[in-house]
Amino acid sequence: MSTRACIAIQTGPRNQFSGTYHHFDGYPTSLGRALWTLYHGHFKGDLNKMVATLLAHSWSTIQPGGTLDSVGDFNQEPGFIEYNNPLSEDKSNPEHYRPRCYCHGDRNEDTWEITNTDDAWDIEWYYVFNTRTKCMRILVGNKDKFKCVKSIKLDGDEPDWEAI
Repeated sequence: MSTRACIAIQTGPRNQFSGTYHHFDGYPTSLGRALWTLYHGHFKGDLNKMVATLLAHSWSTIQPGGTLDSVGDFNQEPGFIEYNNPLSEDKSNPEHYRPRCYCHGDRNEDTWEITNTDDAWDIEWYYVFNTRTKCMRILVGNKDKFKCVKSIKLDGDEPDWEAI
């Protein structure tokens, strides 16, 4: 079973957003923490660059490697690795840890774009970035009926992911 999510950018007031699909481990303890780690690690606080990179793909996972608190190696080009591909299990090969999108690598699918007005019934968590305020809002809900579970200032202290 997958915990589906959406990584998005705020496009208007309140809960208006546009984003892309993320398939595996969408819980705040996993994807939320990974997004925080990407912002502070690989992207060094450059939220515009991070959002541009993340929204350019639909994701199987940005956290390959088998641990929920890990983040893929964003120094590598994203690309999907099919499960019958030897790289899918070869943890000694650095390519095993590249972020896995559905639009490159062993798959070639269109990016699944999601907005706040879509009936995306199977998405459980939404991570919506505001590049002006450098905040990440974590939402639950569907089709214009969203509840903000947590608003996180990205330049503040790391939240207690378990408490969210």
